[in-house]
Amino acid sequence: MIDPSARVHPTADLEADVSVGPGTAIWHRAQIRRGARIGAECIVGRDAFVDEGVRIGDRVKIQNAALVYHGVTVEDGVFIGPNAILTNDRYPRAITSTGDLARAADWEVSPITLRRGASIGAGAIVVAGVDVGRFAMVGAGAVVTRSVPDHALVARQPGPPPRLGLRLRATTRRPGHRGSRPGRARPGERAPLPELRAGLRVRPRPRSPRRALADPEPGRPRVIPIAKPDFGPEEIAAVGEVLGSGMVAQGRRVAELEARWAEFVGVRHAVAFSNGTTALMSVLAGLGLGPGDEVITVAHTFAATANAILSTGASPVFVDIEPDTYLIDAARIEAAVTPRTRAILPVHLFGLVADMDMIEAIARRHGLAVVEDACQAHGATYRGRRAGSFGHGAFSLYATKNMTTAEGGFVTTNDDRLADWLRLYRNQGMRNRYEFEILGYNFRLTDLAAAIGLVQLAKLPRNTERRQEIAARYDEAFADLPVALPVAPPERTHVYHQYTLRVGPRRDEILADLRANGVGADVYYPLPVHRQAYIQERGLHADLPVTDRAAAETLSLPMYPGLRSDEQELVIEAVRRAVERFGGLDEPPEGTEPGAGAGVGDRSAAEPVPGARWSTQ
Repeated sequence: MIDPSARVHPTADLEADVSVGPGTAIWHRAQIRRGARIGAECIVGRDAFVDEGVRIGDRVKIQNAALVYHGVTVEDGVFIGPNAILTNDRYPRAITSTGDLARAADWEVSPITLRRGASIGAGAIVVAGVDVGRFAMVGAGAVVTRSVPDHALVARQPGPPPRLGLRLRATTRRPGHRGSRPGRARPGERAPLPELRAGLRVRPRPRSPRRALADPEPGRPRVIPIAKPDFGPEEIAAVGEVLGSGMVAQGRRVAELEARWAEFVGVRHAVAFSNGTTALMSVLAGLGLGPGDEVITVAHTFAATANAILSTGASPVFVDIEPDTYLIDAARIEAAVTPRTRAILPVHLFGLVADMDMIEAIARRHGLAVVEDACQAHGATYRGRRAGSFGHGAFSLYATKNMTTAEGGFVTTNDDRLADWLRLYRNQGMRNRYEFEILGYNFRLTDLAAAIGLVQLAKLPRNTERRQEIAARYDEAFADLPVALPVAPPERTHVYHQYTLRVGPRRDEILADLRANGVGADVYYPLPVHRQAYIQERGLHADLPVTDRAAAETLSLPMYPGLRSDEQELVIEAVRRAVERFGGLDEPPEGTEPGAGAGVGDRSAAEPVPGARWSTQ
C-alpha cells in the first residue's frame, strides 16, 4: 500500500505488495521489489535498489544508486550514502558446486541490521551478517566485515595499511655491503621494493585554469579562508608588555578590559571568562537552573548553546527560526512555555540581534530570565541598544570572532548579585586567598589574553565598518542571482560575523565547487543541534522544518576585515559561476533531487512539495 501523501516519480518501479509510508519520496528510476516496507518521511534516491522483503523504518535517507538487498533491516533515522552496498551472502557464487547456475534457493542469506541513527558513507560496503550500531558512522569507501558498536566510527578498508607500489629504479649493491642485496629476488619471487628516496622530487601536473580562480601571487595563499583574525604589531607589543611585567594571570588588564566592555555594551558589569562556553555555562548556573528546568532556545546554533543548558541539569526546548534572519522565531516562543520554563535563550546568530522587544515582553509576562547568546554579535544593535544589554549576555572571544583574545569570553549583566557570584564562581569560589565561599572553578581569563582584547576592542568599530563594506559589495554582486541574501530588519545593525547565503537544494555541490576553486566557504551549521545523537538520546526531539532547511541550503563566504578587494572579487566570481552551473533557489535542473551526489556528511532536509516541483519559501 502506498500512502496518498507519498511522492513516487513516474520512472520509479514499485512491484506488487510494496508498502510506502506517509511523506516518503521515491525518485527517478528507483526500484522497490515486492514485499518491501518503507516507513514514513523517507527519501529513496535516484537509481536506488531496495530488494524484496527489506524493512526500512521512518525518516531514512537512501541516496542515489545505493543497493539494499534482501535480508537487510534498516531502523529509523538511518542515512545510506550514494553507491553504498548492503550485501546478503558472505560467499556469493554464480554457479553451484556441481556447475549449475545458482538459484535463489542456493543463496545463504545472512541478515544485516542498521540500527537507529546509523550512517553509511558513499561507496561503503557492508558485508552480510553484520550489525551497524546505533548512531555509528561508516566512512565513505569503507568495507565493513564485522559488527560495529554503537557510536563507533569505521573509516577505512580492512587489512594492513596501503603500501607504496612504485619502483623507482633498480638498486645496486654497494661496495663492501654484506648480506642480501636490496632489489634482488630469489627465483620465482618478486623483487622487494626499495624504500622511497627522501631526496625524490615529484613535479605536479599544472592545474587546469578551470580548477582554480587564478594562480596566486608570491606570498599569497591559494585558498581564501572563511575567517582570519586581525592581529598586528599592536597586539604583539601589548602581549610583550604583559610578559615583561611578570603579571600574566588575571590582573590589571583583565579588570580594565571588563570595565571597557561593560561601558561599550551599556551595562553595569562585564565579567571575563576563559571562553564563551564557560561564560554561558556560568551565567546559567548563576541563575540557579537545575534538573527539571527548561530553557527555550534554537537548534540552529553551535552546540555550546545547548551544552551550557545541559551542564546545569536543565533541558533545552527548541523552537524554529525565522526563514530570512535565521534567528529565533519569537512568535513561536510562547507556545513552548510550560510551568517548568525558567529562561529564554535567543542566539544572535551571524551578527544580528533577535527580536528582543517580543522576547522581553514574553519573558516579563511569564516571569522568565533572558540570557542572550551574543557570541557572534559584538557591537550589534537593536533599536539603539547593543547585544548583551537586554538580559544577561554571553560573548565569545574566540580567534575568529569579530573581536578576539584568542580564547576568552564575557558575561554582561546589570544584576549586582549575579555579577558578584560570577566573579567568585570563575575563581574557584575564592574572594580572599584560600577562603572558598562557594563551589567554583578556574574559568579565569589571563592578562595576556586581556591585553590582546584591549587592542581588539579599540579596533572593533573600524573592523565592523569594514565587514559591513564587504557585505554591501557581496549584496550588490549577488542581487541578480537566485539566492537569499542576509537581511537586516529595520532598527537593527548587522555586524556580519558571517555572510550567509541560502543557495538551494544543491548547496553541497556549490560548496564543493567553491572549495575546488580556492574559496574557503563553509556551512554553519550542517547538522542542527536537535539532530545530534547526544540530544536525540536524551529524548529532546523537535520538529523544526525551517531549521532543517537552513542547515541543508545555506553556506557562508569569506568574511574578515583583512579580506582584500581583489580576493573578494575572486570569491564573487566563483559564487556566480557555481550558482549559474548548479542553480540556486529556482527550480533545479531536471533529474535532480535532494542530496544528489552527497556523502556521509549530507543531512539535507529539502524534499519535494505536494502540488509543486520545489519549495522556494
